[in-house]
Amino acid sequence: MQCIYRSIVNRAYLSTYLHTRDWIIDNGSYKDVREYSDRDIGYHAAILVALKSFGKMKLRRRYSDFIDLRVTADYNIVDVVTVDDAKMAIGLADEICNALQ
Repeated sequence: MQCIYRSIVNRAYLSTYLHTRDWIIDNGSYKDVREYSDRDIGYHAAILVALKSFGKMKLRRRYSDFIDLRVTADYNIVDVVTVDDAKMAIGLADEICNALQ
């Protein structure tokens, strides 16, 4: 079941990332989310910087939690990903995407 739970977390995160990225681009001043940072950072970290610039601090914290969950699911093979983690990923995706309409 690990592969299923990890896939659920991964797909829920990716769809949330894409939705959030598009919302930031559509509602902001830049055509690339990385432009919100003064440093050369990756796209996932840039989402956090951009959300902060929009004043969406609670959403930024939830998105950061989602990044941590996704990293565990994708890269930490020793850690067990549970059905509760998969449900949490779906809940985070729903919460974040609905907040950015």
